[in-house]
Amino acid sequence: MWLFDRRLILAGALALAGCGLTPVYGPNGAGSALRGNLTLDPPTDRLDFEFVKAVDRQLGRGENGALRLTYDIAVQEEGTVVSAAQEINRLSLVGTVTYSVSKDVSDAVLTGSVRNFTNYSATGSTLATDSAKRDAEDRLMVILADQMIAQLLLDLPR
Repeated sequence: MWLFDRRLILAGALALAGCGLTPVYGPNGAGSALRGNLTLDPPTDRLDFEFVKAVDRQLGRGENGALRLTYDIAVQEEGTVVSAAQEINRLSLVGTVTYSVSKDVSDAVLTGSVRNFTNYSATGSTLATDSAKRDAEDRLMVILADQMIAQLLLDLPR
């Protein structure tokens, strides 16, 4: 029985090695093509700044990179939990990032969008609610940046 399990694991590893999978951050992977090579539009507000910071953390700053990333961030706030007294206790932030990667201003290589959400509580004081909203916005920008980078790594031609 133990010998059978080893053979199954070995057969699975050989099958994966033969199907052409390569590490994303390997020598010929999309991650090495993006790292330090992606120039982002400069941030214009706090949400843009948090988004750019999250992308830079993963891919490094590419101030003079060969690829240019343009993005548009949209965030909507929705009440999700209403108490018996008709007070909103929990709010949801739904964010969408529409992006385009190009080699120059007119040559779009890849376009796409990602969408996700976070929640925050509105049951505390005004200061606590504002702080919770700011934290939720920061988390949302990190989530959207991670999601966009994962999509780029999958879709970007080698």
